[in-house]
Amino acid sequence: MLKASFGRAVRMPTVSELNGATATTNSRYINDPNLKPEKSWTTELTAEKDLGNALLRLTFFTENVHDSLYAQTNFDPAANSNISRVQNVARIQTNGVELALSGNDLIRKGLDLSGSVTYADSRIKDNAGFVSTPGDTIGKVQPRVPVWRATALASYRIDPQWTTTFGIDNLNNYKYWNFHPYPQRSYAAEMRFDL
Repeated sequence: MLKASFGRAVRMPTVSELNGATATTNSRYINDPNLKPEKSWTTELTAEKDLGNALLRLTFFTENVHDSLYAQTNFDPAANSNISRVQNVARIQTNGVELALSGNDLIRKGLDLSGSVTYADSRIKDNAGFVSTPGDTIGKVQPRVPVWRATALASYRIDPQWTTTFGIDNLNNYKYWNFHPYPQRSYAAEMRFDL
């Protein structure tokens, strides 16, 4: 089966993004009540193949975001402090592909598996905002968007009343940071009994 999707999203700046002024001894936050809303066009083309007890999916996607809202901090030597502000990044383009498989009773009866691998090339295409030198962010990877991402989940139904589940997030334990560290490698496990 082939599916095509096309969507439009608009996100208005929050009150704190527009007017949230803070200051400490070593840092300042600058307001910008003229922030524009973040606007994006997203397109997907998906091919799905029913394999009997499994579904294989391949999705090509693209997203074009104008006026993306980002908080950035730079050091201002004249003020001898860090200056932060939310700004509009003029354009960010993301292209990618995702391969996913989910199935029931795979390998043995009661074993359900699902997983995906995603590649995303997300680049800043236009940014005249809060930069150190003109053009210094052009062509750079968008923050917080990993180039590669993978998920895996296994669920095993021992019998009609018992189920166990196990999953891993951030399998390669990559480190991401945005004013705080994002979760490192983490595991999830669950055991359930239905009456």
